[in-house]
Amino acid sequence: MENAMNHRSQFFAFPFQYGGATDIGLVRKNNQDVFIRRPDIGLFAVIDGMGGLPGGEQAARMVASALTERIEARAANLLSLLPGDDEKLLQKIVQDISDEMHHSLNMLETRYGAALVCAWLIRGCALFANLGDCRGYLLAKDQKDIRQITEDHNAAQELVKKGLLTKTAAINHPSASRLVRFMGMRPPAQADCYAEAVKPGDSILLCSDGLYGQVQEQRISGIMREGRFQHTVCDRLIAAARKGGGCDNITAVYIHIEEGSVPPTTA
Repeated sequence: MENAMNHRSQFFAFPFQYGGATDIGLVRKNNQDVFIRRPDIGLFAVIDGMGGLPGGEQAARMVASALTERIEARAANLLSLLPGDDEKLLQKIVQDISDEMHHSLNMLETRYGAALVCAWLIRGCALFANLGDCRGYLLAKDQKDIRQITEDHNAAQELVKKGLLTKTAAINHPSASRLVRFMGMRPPAQADCYAEAVKPGDSILLCSDGLYGQVQEQRISGIMREGRFQHTVCDRLIAAARKGGGCDNITAVYIHIEEGSVPPTTA
């Protein structure tokens, strides 16, 4: 768990607070979740190693290391990109990491995989990217409830899109555990990327399925709105997931855009 107050990134328009925490849950024997918090470059992520594959924890750490290194390497030239190009860049970085994982691990005859969701804070936007079933949410200052930004890449979501399941029923449906897209999938990987404008007072939540699978979105919204400090928000979310059954590893990363802040002026 880690939190910071009034942090600034040179790439992002507003100061923000952040927190992150992970928990093994009540059933698993090890924690295959990993999270990234790099406020200096505006990068945050949750990675869930695939428990059904050997080396899920190692896969999650590989993704975390590669994503951080590649974003850091491109950060110096970030502000020279045209609007929209940064979204394409993030999508390509995620897809390249996934394809390279598949090729390298296939050579070793080892099966690895992980679900990823990340948020990159750039200018006045949060760029979300995902492969798998980790989720990214946005809670706008003027809205009561969180809004899911990312789409789950599992068989249950395919049934939702066909009208055969409701979103609520899909969460704990048996097909929810069958990922159709993930980090390390057979190339070419197809990552989703979303650009969301954010403003002071808004909050972002990244989480693994161990959180949203145990806690209803209405309750998640309430905890996010009630929280005064970012690390206590994450701790309360995890406590709620444990109370709901704690059937999986639980990870949350929370970012709050400071209210009353204005974009920095440039000389």
